[in-house]
Amino acid sequence: PDLVICSNLLEHLTDPRSFARACGAIVKPGGHILITVPRSFPYHPDPLDTMFRPAPAEVAALLPGWEAIAQQELAAGSYRQELLAQPRPALALARQVVRSLM
Repeated sequence: PDLVICSNLLEHLTDPRSFARACGAIVKPGGHILITVPRSFPYHPDPLDTMFRPAPAEVAALLPGWEAIAQQELAAGSYRQELLAQPRPALALARQVVRSLM
């Protein structure tokens, strides 16, 4: 392919570096890889969450020898802001804790 898109997947892998390199290996010369990851998101164990929350430079470092065309952390708010916007933040947090324990 000319383009590989890896959207919010790396936090679910035990070896994101190997996966990123595998993506790089299948892209045609001159092609691109678009990788997105959460930066502020709670633990979500379905199916697996390694809590990998890298900064843009850490994502770029997963592909040594590649040139990063753009690195950006989008200002989309945080989980804390999202939680506080809930009608009953304490209940929403309690549900998240119970869900994580299950």
